[in-house]
Amino acid sequence: MALTSQTTGWQDLTALSTFTPHSQINDAVHHAEDAFAQVADTVADLPASNNWPGRTVWVTSAGLDYTWNGSGWVASGPFKRQTNPAASANNTIDPQSKFDLVGNRLFVSALITTTLTFGPNGLLFTLPVGLRPLETHTFTIHLVSGTHEGFGWGVVNTDGTVKTGAYMTNSAASALRAEFNFPIS
Repeated sequence: MALTSQTTGWQDLTALSTFTPHSQINDAVHHAEDAFAQVADTVADLPASNNWPGRTVWVTSAGLDYTWNGSGWVASGPFKRQTNPAASANNTIDPQSKFDLVGNRLFVSALITTTLTFGPNGLLFTLPVGLRPLETHTFTIHLVSGTHEGFGWGVVNTDGTVKTGAYMTNSAASALRAEFNFPIS
């Protein structure tokens, strides 16, 4: 059977390891996203046993996710990895960030760094036409570097601009994780 799963990518740490939040948090998030991702070559390769409602497997020949509904596999919609948008000035979007289109929803998990610091109402990046929300969407930002970690909120506007919100607990942060999803227009 041609069913595979992601089993690499996790950093084992010893008790004496130095904690490096930026890379280790990014590594942990990507491992969690990929650890249960499974791929089958054809629909015939989907497992017949040990399934659970909601289990999803990508079928490469069909170009679709298939989800176990409790009694059988059903096509649950196309999945398409999007190209990361360009970051705004002084910002960088980590190349392992994910911008995934599933059906009509955009799922984003992005690690963004800056050569300055993130402040309130700062532009992070702009989503391209076709991947913008139907209405303004707010989300929590996790500040993962600086003098101390913290949080804030972010805004995705209908024009595609993704900005930090007015409230940030750490004005010295130079890296943040933005995770959100919404229906697209």
